[in-house]
Amino acid sequence: MTAPGFLPLYALLLLLAGCATRIGEPMNMGQGVYMVSGSTLSVTASTHDVVTEIQRHASSFCASSGGQALEVIKMDTPTEKLVRFPEGRLQFRCVKQTQDVASTGTGSR
Repeated sequence: MTAPGFLPLYALLLLLAGCATRIGEPMNMGQGVYMVSGSTLSVTASTHDVVTEIQRHASSFCASSGGQALEVIKMDTPTEKLVRFPEGRLQFRCVKQTQDVASTGTGSR
């Protein structure tokens, strides 16, 4: 197969690689606060999609730390521009679940 024959395959691989949201590992910022960031090269993903994945990753991190719940401190999302792909940063801490949160999963009502 010649180089031009591989072009559709390369384009497909680049498209598939861009669909995944890349999320870093939580970094300890001190005093029990962590920061995690994520981004995507997908042209079809929104900032909301990236933020949802970041929160899911942070929540899993807290759950693996002894069943603790995620407490969001700050969420940064740069304004979307024509040439900027969706990205976000989340500052959070892991807190002990109260009985209300553990039983209902909704927190305060």
